[in-house]
Amino acid sequence: MRRISVALIFALGLASALAFAGATVAADRVSAASDARCRGYGLTPGSDGYVKCVADLKRDQRSRNSSASNDLSQDMKARADANAAELQAQMAEQAAQSRANLDALDAQIAAQQAAAQQAQSQAMQNTIPH
Repeated sequence: MRRISVALIFALGLASALAFAGATVAADRVSAASDARCRGYGLTPGSDGYVKCVADLKRDQRSRNSSASNDLSQDMKARADANAAELQAQMAEQAAQSRANLDALDAQIAAQQAAAQQAQSQAMQNTIPH
């Protein structure tokens, strides 16, 4: 199970690094796309309308990025919860098995003690003259 956890953490870290690298490139594209889109509305760079247009587009992009990040966080939490539940189930199973093993040992000890008492009783009866 430890190998799976380490591999999962490594994979998630690599995916996050790649996603961050992609987000940096995407931010440059969004900036150029925002510029082109705002110019397409007839707004000129530096005007109040242009500045508001670019700010609105950036805010919308941040909102979309935040939503995607939240989705990833929720997915990672769900996986972590599933792993925790699996580990708890395994631990409960191991605890039940340990309890069963201890109960079996207790039964063996009780049987051995009973046999020893019976043997001792028998030995005492054999030593008493009739």
